[in-house]
Parts: sequence; structure tokens; C-alpha cells
Amino acid sequence: MKHKLVISVFMLGFSTFSVAEIKEIVAVSSEWRIDSTVDGGIQAYYTGSVCLHGKIKISSLADVGFKNRYWSLMMAAKTAKTKVQIFYDDTLDCEITNSVIPRDSEPLVP
Repeated sequence: MKHKLVISVFMLGFSTFSVAEIKEIVAVSSEWRIDSTVDGGIQAYYTGSVCLHGKIKISSLADVGFKNRYWSLMMAAKTAKTKVQIFYDDTLDCEITNSVIPRDSEPLVP
């Protein structure tokens, strides 16, 4: 009986963990609000993500090269008015894991 109780409590503990799920956004980012945080992170709002206010972010602890590539991608996409494809982890406070311009994306303006 004692072993069954311990196993039940142990299994109950595992059921509270959430599995990381990578979500994807493919959209034209011209309406997104993107800014730097005081501590060196990056945030984007109104992206259409499942997070509060559509907010996705890159932590201030992320690699500087990753943050620079994100800024370059977003500025190029906003200027050309092309789609971006953003991958983010909705279990880690909507942390961006990767970003690209999709191959099939074409500028919306001639």
C-alpha cells in the first residue's frame, strides 16, 4: 500500500509539467510594435501569437548575434513589406527560438 501511494504521488507530480510546444507565426510584420528593453532584450507586440497582447520576446540573456540577426530580419522585412516566419516557445514566456523570411515570400509593393 505504501509503495502504491508513493508511485501515485510521483506520477501526479509529472502530470503538472507542461511539454514545450514551438508555435509558428507567418505574417507581414508592418503592424507589429518592436522595441528593446532596458536590460537588452527585444519584445514584439500585436504579432498574432497566443501570448498576452500577441507579445513574443528574446531574452536579454540571448546571444548578441541572435538578437542582431532578428533586428536585421525584422527591419528588412518591414522595409520590403514581406512576410516573416517566427518560431516561439509558448511555455517559456513566448521566447523566440528562430526567425526567417519564408522562401515563398514576395514583397507586397512593387
